Amino acid sequence: MNLYPNPNRGEQVFLNLNGLGDGAGSISVDVYDMFGNQVMARTLIAQDGQVNTMLELPGTLASGMYVVNVSSDGRTWTERLVVQR
Repeated sequence: MNLYPNPNRGEQVFLNLNGLGDGAGSISVDVYDMFGNQVMARTLIAQDGQVNTMLELPGTLASGMYVVNVSSDGRTWTERLVVQR
């Protein structure tokens, strides 16, 4: 999984995820602040075993570190996202 740009200005982030397998239909993207509060949730459709998309981040995100969890078919990927306003 790759998130960029990171650090981020809190506007949009690009998500690349490969190797999902041809049977993967959708993925769940959840973003949490460092207190464990969910600040964003999206469901995306995988195509040909991958996801390459741009996510609009909520305009209310404060500067700080966030955790991005991506789940599909019982597998989970986790990446830190730093927001600098």
